[in-house]
Amino acid sequence: MGRTAEYSVKGYVYQFLRYLNEILDAGTGTTVTIEGAVEDIDVNAIGSTTAVQCKYHEQADKFTLGKIYKPVLLMVEHFSQSAATSPDVRYRLFCYFPGSTGTQPLSRADLDTILTTKAAGLLPIVKRIDSTVDRDAFLAKFEIEFGPTVEDYQEEILAKLAGKGFSAADIDAINYMG
Repeated sequence: MGRTAEYSVKGYVYQFLRYLNEILDAGTGTTVTIEGAVEDIDVNAIGSTTAVQCKYHEQADKFTLGKIYKPVLLMVEHFSQSAATSPDVRYRLFCYFPGSTGTQPLSRADLDTILTTKAAGLLPIVKRIDSTVDRDAFLAKFEIEFGPTVEDYQEEILAKLAGKGFSAADIDAINYMG
């Protein structure tokens, strides 16, 4: 139970760090919404929105498709219901898996596998997705970004805060993991 709780807390910390990163990187005219209308973080720049879902899988041995079914399904659901009215939304899964770095697209075969899941907990989401959804159009707007460990990410964010002129006392107040 203790390790499960630790992983859950790290997942929330990872999401919080992503919030800070998006805020620190936001340009003029960009709005960052935490727990946005679309995903964990909605980054609205002039003419576009990036919907970011965060997942932290430190306990996994490596990246596996099964670990991302739910966030992908939720993004496809949003896309299927709003592509015509919100064509400017892009989707990003920001996640940590040991040994994975960089970005990668999702293949059509992988998306087809996800959309045909029979997992009882995911079937309600699958049923809400329009069966005629343009899968290729979704894939053109979707990307997986593999981030660093929560500890390394925290160091990056703390360095960004210092670079933006935050005082050492303020940075120490944010340094909740140390």
